[in-house]
Amino acid sequence: MKTKLLKNSVKEIKDTLKRFISILLMSFLGVGFFSGLVACGPDMREAIDTYYDASNTYDIVITSTLGLTDEDIKAIQNLDKSYNVYGVNSVDKEITIKEEKFNAKFIELKSEINDIDLVSGKRPENDNECVLDSQFAKRNKYEIGNKIKTEENEYEVVGLAKSPLYITSTRGTTNIGTGTINCFIYINKIEQDNYTSIYVTSEKARDDQTSSNEYNKIITEIKNKINSVAEERENERYNEIKEHANSKIEDARKELQSKKDDAYSQINEGKEEIKNAELQISKAKKEIANNKQKLTEQKQSVEKQFESAENKISESEQQLNQAKQGLKQANQGLETIKTNIESCNNNLTQLQQTKQLLQSQGKDATQIDAQIEQLQSTISSLNVEKSNLENQISVIKTQIQSGEEQIQSGKQELEKNKETANRNFAKAESQISQAEQEIKNNVGKLANSKKELEDKEKEAKQEFNKAEEKIKESEQDIQNIEKPTWYIHVRDDNTGYNTFVSSVKSMENISKVFPLVFYVVAILISLTSMTRMVEEERTEIGTLKALGYNNAQILAKYCLYALSACLIGGLIGMAIGFKFLPSIVWYLYKMLFDITYFKAPFIGLIGILGLGIAIICIVGATIIVCMQELRHTPAVLMRPKTPRAGKKILLEKITFIWKRLKFSQKITARNLFRYKKRGIMTIVGITGCTALITAGFGLKDSITGIVSAQYEDVFSYKEQIIIAQKENSIEEIENIIKNTQDGAIELKQAQMKTATIEQRDVNLMIPADNLDSVIHLYDGKTGEKAEMPETGTIAISDKLADILNIKVGDTAKLEDSNGNQYEYKVSEIIKNYVTNYIFMTKETYEQQMGEYKTNALLTTSELTDETKKQLLENDNVLSMMDVGTLTKSVNDMLKSLDYIIIILIVSAAILAFVVIETMYTQISSLFLGKDGTDLAYQVSGDYMRWLGCFFIFMGIKMATDGVLRGLGIMRPFLIANIVNLAIRLFVAMIFAPCFGIAFVWLAVPAGWFANFLISYMALRKSWPVSTVCNSVANG
Repeated sequence: MKTKLLKNSVKEIKDTLKRFISILLMSFLGVGFFSGLVACGPDMREAIDTYYDASNTYDIVITSTLGLTDEDIKAIQNLDKSYNVYGVNSVDKEITIKEEKFNAKFIELKSEINDIDLVSGKRPENDNECVLDSQFAKRNKYEIGNKIKTEENEYEVVGLAKSPLYITSTRGTTNIGTGTINCFIYINKIEQDNYTSIYVTSEKARDDQTSSNEYNKIITEIKNKINSVAEERENERYNEIKEHANSKIEDARKELQSKKDDAYSQINEGKEEIKNAELQISKAKKEIANNKQKLTEQKQSVEKQFESAENKISESEQQLNQAKQGLKQANQGLETIKTNIESCNNNLTQLQQTKQLLQSQGKDATQIDAQIEQLQSTISSLNVEKSNLENQISVIKTQIQSGEEQIQSGKQELEKNKETANRNFAKAESQISQAEQEIKNNVGKLANSKKELEDKEKEAKQEFNKAEEKIKESEQDIQNIEKPTWYIHVRDDNTGYNTFVSSVKSMENISKVFPLVFYVVAILISLTSMTRMVEEERTEIGTLKALGYNNAQILAKYCLYALSACLIGGLIGMAIGFKFLPSIVWYLYKMLFDITYFKAPFIGLIGILGLGIAIICIVGATIIVCMQELRHTPAVLMRPKTPRAGKKILLEKITFIWKRLKFSQKITARNLFRYKKRGIMTIVGITGCTALITAGFGLKDSITGIVSAQYEDVFSYKEQIIIAQKENSIEEIENIIKNTQDGAIELKQAQMKTATIEQRDVNLMIPADNLDSVIHLYDGKTGEKAEMPETGTIAISDKLADILNIKVGDTAKLEDSNGNQYEYKVSEIIKNYVTNYIFMTKETYEQQMGEYKTNALLTTSELTDETKKQLLENDNVLSMMDVGTLTKSVNDMLKSLDYIIIILIVSAAILAFVVIETMYTQISSLFLGKDGTDLAYQVSGDYMRWLGCFFIFMGIKMATDGVLRGLGIMRPFLIANIVNLAIRLFVAMIFAPCFGIAFVWLAVPAGWFANFLISYMALRKSWPVSTVCNSVANG
């Protein structure tokens, strides 16, 4: 008998295949989504755990304000021999690749810790080789072989790699350049005096999965142990640095004194040389003066000699002139004598002629003879005188010639002597002039040397004063050196890891909610399907009972039916869910997280749990439905079920509404109340699917809205500048930024924890003055504007208040890093969206925590790149945070949820399709009632399917029509709609009479589809791609 019932169950599956498939699909979706979504978290955790184990990623990283040493490493190693401790150096530098400048973090490559995952190429072998960030290289199209230049070195890219330190696109901030790290670069060695970071791994922690409770417990223990030696190492490091600094100052002081001695020795030697030079110059001046005097005297002596010689020559010339005058007179006398002699001779001739005439005449010539004799005597006398005179003239001429020669010789000698003297004097004067010029030059050189020496002495004094001042400042700086602080960070403090874990937690939270909806809908589908199945086989159940089958056997038949569908669907869903859903989620997450390792294994416990829940839900619903019928006797079951008596409904009593309803609407309203169970199941099914879709969109909108709510509504500052607590540091920074915006708000930020069993991190915000321009406080309940709390009280964020169960008027306890606890009365609970904040006034802070020192500035407007660069180059600026960059980072983190939500929305849409497809009879029954025929239900189902197609085509048609009308392209719009109406009319008129009423329904989507094609073609021609791109860019 059992065998027959079993065969009957198998036959039932064949006869009601659609119903069986609907239950199978619900089991498939429920188990598949439960297995896939629930497995996503463990699979992703296992992926990052495998990746971190393979790369030997740190468990704890320690940094210090004054660097770390080998002694620190030894101190940590001595805590537990199972700890692996490594010191690693890193440095931020500006780099140039292909003429483009970026900020890069250079990291020392050590395969033992945080090892890289080489994507291509090889590891660096030489000091001039490096491995480049693969994401950065891909984004900027850099390749192996490119050169990277820094101020000091040039590196060749020999490999591209991923780093476990950077699993997201964010690379952190820096105090150089624009303030943002663009990429990481690994090189073999970085020379530094101290380690930048110390990384610790634990063999015990390695055995547990990262982020698990066991892992976190071990890491907390290690952190506590390290904290136990931190203070001691901080003190030792502090003393070591002070001793080292004092030793350096002492060396600097000795060096300064040595330099002083050398400098002043050189200066004194220079002064002595200058003094000697001055004496030599003075001596040379005297010597030149003596030489000048001697030369003047010699000139005067020579001039006197020349004057005497000239006088002698002049006297000789006068004598010569006198001789020449005597010669002239002698010549004149000679001429006169000659004239007289000639005259006498003429007279003699005349007398002789007269004598002859007389004699010829016979006259007496005695008188004439006497005259002739006298004349001859006179001529004789004149000839003697002439001879004497000629001799005298000859002597005078000889004397004149000799005198002229002597004078000429004397003149020549005089001129020669003058030339010689002038030449000698000129040479002497030239020598004296040269000597004077040399002295003048030496005096100038001496003056320059003297000035240089004075300047050198002055400069030396200034430099020594500066050096002494610097030494004093250094001594003061040593006095002001703050005790170093160890910052101990775990993996959760790594931005990329924290983002990944947060995303995994979000995925896990989603996996807790959405599968539940699928199971609820599965129960609903099972109840609906099995209720209809049991009601349809009511007579058969009565017959089986009459034939002797007991309730358990009959129940087993239907449970076997449901269990078969559940098992088949569940096993298929399990296989697909475990394999494909985590892989799809991981594929989407890989866009945000740079992690290589991922596997989607079969997790038996999750699969069994998911299948078990599905069996409980579906088989349980089947048992509930069957038991309601099996309680009746066979006679009752074999009779048709008595229709429920019709009753007036509440709506009928509202006559002015009831009278206006159509007959079909009245029937539907009555059936809703007559068959409440069906109505409720239908409403719940559609509500669940709609809720899933709406929740997906709502979750996406609410998450993406967090960023704008936090960094626009609550925080309106643009830049956060963390400054050193030094004298005049605030004034320096405000002077830099004063030209770019109205000002900055001074603030003190502090990190504290709540003094509760489960401690929570808290950010303290203590403004020096009013902070309304950068932070806006709103009441956590009413949303109205809130004011800063009064002195002695605090304002806490609403999320923190909920966690601590604190109300206004309660007391909140806080604890600092040293374990000191403080109690404050809560006067305000304010709205906040990201992390936990507590606000208090400056006076409140000083009452319990001590002196207030500003350590941050919040700007009200964005800073220029040049201003950022100046700030980052300033020693008083420790770091900067650009809200825009932070917002982008948060948005990138939230993008991972977008992909998951898309999957959930699509899945919810599929579920809605299955629900409506399965429950169309329930929907139809609201109109047809209990007595609807099978044909009526089939026509109703076909109508709803076609109606779904209508709405799809109608949506497409309305979208294209709306765009055309919005662009003002009316002609294609009118043509498309006329064609639409024409097709609907002719298809209905021609085909419906021949092939049935279905073509009236087919005509509508056909017309709409033609409408869409015409509109789309017109849209493509009228709206080019460039216009779309420009509209999107401008929109």
